[in-house]
Amino acid sequence: IHPNCRFLWRQNATFAISRHYKRFDVFVEAEANKAAGKYDNSSIDFQILFYKNEGLQPYSLDKLPITSDIPEGCLIIREHVPISNLFGCLWFNEVDRFTSRDQISFSTVRDKISQKTNWTVYMFLDCERRNFVVQVCVFFQH
Repeated sequence: IHPNCRFLWRQNATFAISRHYKRFDVFVEAEANKAAGKYDNSSIDFQILFYKNEGLQPYSLDKLPITSDIPEGCLIIREHVPISNLFGCLWFNEVDRFTSRDQISFSTVRDKISQKTNWTVYMFLDCERRNFVVQVCVFFQH
């Protein structure tokens, strides 16, 4: 078993992704994307307004045990089971529907699935993601 599977089995999860290194709120992430010119601002505004009308709330401690609404998506570890496959399909449908900024749509899809099932996502610390990425890069350089 690969050592990074610990992100799944230690948390009894079928999907693991790291938290964003700096932000944890969708509204803050949207503003940061607009300020950085990562996507057309009106498209981001439309997406956020749509999600807000569907009930999206700013991140708060009331969401615990969820520790962030924003992932750092370069490393996704998942068990290939129907619920994880469904999450991936629904998440990327949102990316296709709105903007390519997948961090903005992540929490909406996660929350909708979690409300209807007992499925949860484990969000590990970004330093663990960075450690993994460094290890893999060093491994492939040899």
